Amino acid sequence: MSINKIKVIVFDLGNVLVKIDYRPFLVHTGLYGKFSEEKVYNLLENPAIAYERGKLSSHEFYKETMRMLQIDIDYEKFVHAWCSVATGLVENIGEVVSALARQYPLYLLSNTNELHLHHIKKNYPILENFQRLFLSYKIGVMKPDDEIFRFMLNELEMEPEEIFFTDDKLSNVESAIALGIDAVHFQSTSELRKVFTRKHILKSPEIYK
Repeated sequence: MSINKIKVIVFDLGNVLVKIDYRPFLVHTGLYGKFSEEKVYNLLENPAIAYERGKLSSHEFYKETMRMLQIDIDYEKFVHAWCSVATGLVENIGEVVSALARQYPLYLLSNTNELHLHHIKKNYPILENFQRLFLSYKIGVMKPDDEIFRFMLNELEMEPEEIFFTDDKLSNVESAIALGIDAVHFQSTSELRKVFTRKHILKSPEIYK
């Protein structure tokens, strides 16, 4: 019998599985050198939150982005720019996910939006390892609100201590821990491997060395 209670593994998406970098967005919209990433983030913060909560459609978010950034590019060019922020898999995470998928059901819990999700599913087969994706824009709630974690727990019909969760944002990890979920702040794949070894989550850790 396993010495840990973990029955499923839940991953965040951005900067845990897929690297996110907003500089390509600035390049493709012609804003690079004109706006800083911080300024664009601040300008788009409210509409982006609404979009990731499912309160705005993709076309509505596009129109709001054009208004907030005072630019005028067609929708297809915007989609390309918006999706260009996903720049590749986090280093070595694919091997870890493949190893875990042979031993546990895997799930995703992500603050994301329709365009990013469709782009990542199309271009990153890593998501094929996951049995279900819990997505903020479909659920209508975002981390770190504990409601999104409670939704996941209810859907999985599991006790919090039976779930291992990792996220690159500490506030999200703290919300999960407050509910009794075994959660760890993601900092790198190598550090996550150490956690899995320490917690005896992977039965055969040598398969991903």
